Amino acid sequence: MKKSTSSFILGLLAGAAAGAACALLYAPEKGSVLRQQIKDKAKDLAEELEEKFDTVKEHASEMVEDIKEKVEKTTSPKKKTTTSRAKRQTK
Repeated sequence: MKKSTSSFILGLLAGAAAGAACALLYAPEKGSVLRQQIKDKAKDLAEELEEKFDTVKEHASEMVEDIKEKVEKTTSPKKKTTTSRAKRQTK
């Protein structure tokens, strides 16, 4: 996932959290009920953020592995030809 995409997702989640907190604070609720609602929303948001982070981490790992494979494929034939050239030169 691109850096701009992950930054956008994090910004979106932060904005949603701020909006939810404001909505709860302006709602006519009893203090204890309001605090419980804030705790519940914070817990839900933390779980969602953790899931998104895991997804981003997984995609990043996959991209790193793909890049490693591509680098190995492009460098492996060059190593073989270099080695065979070196052998020919020593003869």
